[in-house]
Amino acid sequence: MTTLKVRSRPMLHRFIKVLLALSLMVLSGCRNNQEAGWTWEMWLKNLSIQGGFSTSETKALSDLVSFDVVDVAAYAMDTPLSVKMVIESSELLTDKTNQLNEKGWRDDHLLTASQAQQMLDHLIELMNDFSEEKYEIVYQTDPIQVTVLEHQDNRYRIEQKVNVNDLVEIKGTVYQVAEVTEQWIQVEDVSYEHVDALDLQGSVSLDLSEATTIVKNEILQVNERCGAGLSAPALSQSFEVHGFQIRISTSSDSLHIYASKKMKSGQPVFVQFDLNEIQCDFKWKSTQNEVEASALKVSYETSLTSGLRSADMEDRVIDFAKLDLNHLLDTIQNSVVHKSDALMDSIELCEIHLPFPQLPSVMLKMKVFLHLYASGRAEIGFESNQVAGFETVNGKLRLIHDTQKEAYFSVRASAKASTKVQFILSAFAQDLMDAAIELGVQGTAVSKIQVNDQVFESDESYELMEEVTKNRDDVKVCADLDAFWLLNLSLNSSKSVLGHLGLSYQTDLINQCNGSLFGETIHLENFQRVERCTGTLKQEQIEMKLNLDRIELKHYLMILDEDESQLIEISALPYDTQKKDVIYSSSDTEVATVSSNGRVRAISSGNAIVTVSLKDGSYAAQCSVFVR
Repeated sequence: MTTLKVRSRPMLHRFIKVLLALSLMVLSGCRNNQEAGWTWEMWLKNLSIQGGFSTSETKALSDLVSFDVVDVAAYAMDTPLSVKMVIESSELLTDKTNQLNEKGWRDDHLLTASQAQQMLDHLIELMNDFSEEKYEIVYQTDPIQVTVLEHQDNRYRIEQKVNVNDLVEIKGTVYQVAEVTEQWIQVEDVSYEHVDALDLQGSVSLDLSEATTIVKNEILQVNERCGAGLSAPALSQSFEVHGFQIRISTSSDSLHIYASKKMKSGQPVFVQFDLNEIQCDFKWKSTQNEVEASALKVSYETSLTSGLRSADMEDRVIDFAKLDLNHLLDTIQNSVVHKSDALMDSIELCEIHLPFPQLPSVMLKMKVFLHLYASGRAEIGFESNQVAGFETVNGKLRLIHDTQKEAYFSVRASAKASTKVQFILSAFAQDLMDAAIELGVQGTAVSKIQVNDQVFESDESYELMEEVTKNRDDVKVCADLDAFWLLNLSLNSSKSVLGHLGLSYQTDLINQCNGSLFGETIHLENFQRVERCTGTLKQEQIEMKLNLDRIELKHYLMILDEDESQLIEISALPYDTQKKDVIYSSSDTEVATVSSNGRVRAISSGNAIVTVSLKDGSYAAQCSVFVR
């Protein structure tokens, strides 16, 4: 017993020491957690950048000061951030500070980094909320309320006597008198010059079935289409713009555009663009001489699939036996489309006028532009949820922006696909403010051909290079591929009121410097992904190894005629999966069906999405199917 007691003391001492050490670690951890909170300087910098007052961390504080919205010198920069400091700094940014402290913390509560970020996110939501409705219009002269005796289009026979340019109110709507003939008057919309003050604020979900669509100054008429699940009026028209055959259709909550053009080389270039669920928040307060407040925020969803597909290349195979190697690149480049043939500047496809139900004199105008370029086989697709806009604060522009996006593409050449949508708030035939958002994907490819000891470089289609050299084992082909997002924001063009006041802004939010899709340059040799181009692989068709971290398809778009079928080809699968683990589904079996082995059959004219996914749902890829 004694021996046991003697041995237990060191063990007890060690045990106590371990407990003390653990306690110190816990206490130290608590202190570290407390110290991990933001300081006053960190709060101001994050507020400036995430709130849209600045796009540069080095200028965050100075930009915030220039907006004059926060007393930056209220606390020392190294002061730990408390709830009181957050509330005080938010009072000039929103009148809803009572909603900030949802947790009910005491004023002296020191915020951890995650708590500070949560409060900042909530503050930005409150700052960007313009949904409270306010509609006040003051005209320079009081409208004359008239009694209508007879009505023919925009001509009215009235009891009262009025003059040209007088404002009259008919059934609650104010018009301007354009012509007077005895007791008959002809009216038109009131011009902006007749408005002395505007105070507008609200949020509108726009109904595209009520829109007026204009193409090349021609108004497209709305067609009544019944059946096929369409209960609302819908527009469906075809026309030509810059050689593109365009088909545009609308429903209550979506705009669908399909465009195609045949290049001089015979290659078809195409684009499909969908714009869905447009929500517009706006604020405008002005007099004839001053704009006191303005804000425009638009949220919407888009999807785009586009590209240029090479035609059958069998007739393009080159007989290298009789070829002067010094003219190798010229020969190959002459067999593909020239850049000037495929490169299109921003083409305005259409202009859409969306009236606000509450205010007949106010509307949101929307312009859709297309930019497409591809030098060889390229198919690019992307989807996004966008929130974009701005607010003017003390005569300066604060950005509002949030984008969630996902890209899917198959690129073997340099290519670019982007769409620009311009939203314009217009009142009384005057553009008040506008915001244009361009989103796209650009791929760059540099192909290298090695013949004996000579190396040639070109940005022509890598896939075409492989095809035209496939009969020569002494010709090696490699490509370096890069791809990146494009996201440009332009605010207040010269045609708008704010543009005239000098409140214009343009920025590349995402570009090749910060928007890489691959994260690195992709190297291909004979359609096989390699760590680097070696120029030593023989000219043999090698199936791409199915061991990536995603599902890749050889093509992301099918254009089929009715009763035509085509097999979806999988070029890559995630690790430890096989083709037997894949299932297929069609979004609309009345347009296209898909078999268990991936064969798509066209049923009737329309669009469908075929989803290729693993049985457990962990990975998926989509192919757009268009049936002519």
